[in-house]
Amino acid sequence: MNVLVTGGTGYIGSHTCVELINSGHSVIVADNLCNSKVEVIDKIRQITGKDVIFYKIDVTNEKAVNSIFSSHQIEGVIHFAGLKAVGESVKNHCHIITTTF
Repeated sequence: MNVLVTGGTGYIGSHTCVELINSGHSVIVADNLCNSKVEVIDKIRQITGKDVIFYKIDVTNEKAVNSIFSSHQIEGVIHFAGLKAVGESVKNHCHIITTTF
């Protein structure tokens, strides 16, 4: 199964990616790296021995998210993209996007 993991370079997201890959799934990661580092993708590859597709995007960018869905046959989404504290979210005006599949 192709699984999109938003926030996949964060602590919980990256561990989820490893478990998904070890369970036989293909992982596509979307993350804007505001609270993480791109080097996490290499660590996931090192741990699993498998490739990970990575997109440096903000998931509030509807066009970028739609592009990922157009480029891959996504069968599941696990959403971890978000700020850690309510104050950060309010201050940075997080947006909710809706997409019709």
